[in-house]
Formats: sequence, structure tokens, C-alpha cells
Amino acid sequence: MKRLAGASLLVFANKTDVGGCMTPEEIREGLQLDAIKTHKWTIIRCSAITGENLKEGLDHKQYRQCFRAQADWPHGPSGTPA
Repeated sequence: MKRLAGASLLVFANKTDVGGCMTPEEIREGLQLDAIKTHKWTIIRCSAITGENLKEGLDHKQYRQCFRAQADWPHGPSGTPA
């Protein structure tokens, strides 16, 4: 469980280009994200077909991972950032 300390959750809301899809608010409520108090979370609307926001989501994940590594350093394996 300690390895998850500082982890963040990224939810890709796929198929946002399809009519009748869930809104970010519906996703948040359905996944009960407001109940998560120990980790940061983000919902990013995307479309796997068009690629809309996929790069932005991965960039966000990479940014959070880099931030986490800096916050955890040097506590990762062999003294390397986690």
C-alpha cells in the first residue's frame, strides 16, 4: 500500500464524441471519485478513434509521475526516483 502513496488516478472518458455519452459529472458520481480523499484524480474526455485528448492525458500522467518521483526521491528502489 505504501507504493501507492502519492499516486494519482487518471480516468479517460472515452467515446465523448458519441451522443448520449456520460458527462464527466456522471462519471465522477458513478465511480464515487469524491470519496477518494487520499489521492488526486482527474477525468479527461477523449476519443480513441480521433485521438482527441489522448496525448494530453498521457502528458498529464507523465507530469504527475515526474512530480511523484521528485517528491519520493530518494526513496525509490536502489535510491532512484520512484
